[in-house]
Formats: sequence, structure tokens, C-alpha cells
Amino acid sequence: MVAAYLPEYGHPSEAQIGDIMAIPVDTPFRHSLGVLNGERIFTLADTGINHIDRAAAARAFRVG
Repeated sequence: MVAAYLPEYGHPSEAQIGDIMAIPVDTPFRHSLGVLNGERIFTLADTGINHIDRAAAARAFRVG
């Protein structure tokens, strides 16, 4: 659904700070979204804000 509203980068490594990253997960949704902050992606977890390495992203979308 994000791809319907935001342009997608050719590769997640091209994303810049503030862009939306899609991380593969084992749920019916198949991806979780987060915000890129340098080398980490901030995501929302059950316990609050989580962060993971940007290399985990499968797709990236330009914001702004």
C-alpha cells in the first residue's frame, strides 16, 4: 500500500534519513514499516520503540 503513495527506491541502500523502510516479517502483513535514521531503522514494537540494522530492509520509499 505504501508503494501506491510514495516513490520507491531501486535498492534500499539508496534511502536517506527519514525515508520509510519495509522489513520482511513472518506475519500475514509480510512487512513491517519503519523510519530510517542513519544506519538504524526505528520501528514500533510491543514494548515501545525498537531499532534494527538498515540492512534488514527489503524495500525503501522516498518521503518528501
